[in-house]
Amino acid sequence: MKTRTILLHGFTLVELMITLAVAVVALSIAVPSFQSAFQANRLTTQANALVTAINLARSEAIKRGVSTTLRAGGSSFEDGWCVHLGASCAGTDILRQFEAMNQISVDSGGVTVVTFDARGSKSVPNGVVNIDLQPDGCSAGTADRLRTINIANTGRASVTAGNCT
Repeated sequence: MKTRTILLHGFTLVELMITLAVAVVALSIAVPSFQSAFQANRLTTQANALVTAINLARSEAIKRGVSTTLRAGGSSFEDGWCVHLGASCAGTDILRQFEAMNQISVDSGGVTVVTFDARGSKSVPNGVVNIDLQPDGCSAGTADRLRTINIANTGRASVTAGNCT
């Protein structure tokens, strides 16, 4: 009687366990770098949104020939902000409203209002305004995780990168 040899193809349990172990090690290395990338992306997005609001306020002041204000939504720009005409951020004076920041800490040195005159120069407050943004929980000295938005007396805004404080 002839015997037939049947070849089975597949993975053994040992091979499957080794593959899973390698995958777990690779993921444990990759996940923290993804979190860092998400954090950097969020920071850049929020800094760009604030600079957009500053530029909008300045350009509307020039276009309309009246003072235009960038105002924090609460006690800080973390709570959101709006660009408006007139004395307050209410009613038909609102030009644009911006959402609160997500997982970003803001230090504006107590400045919650920036007003541009009809020439586009910053009229309120006096002096240069610096607004620092950094991710929540950023350790002091962490490289390139701080963004400082500088608003000069001429009204121009610039962004510089720095280390967390």
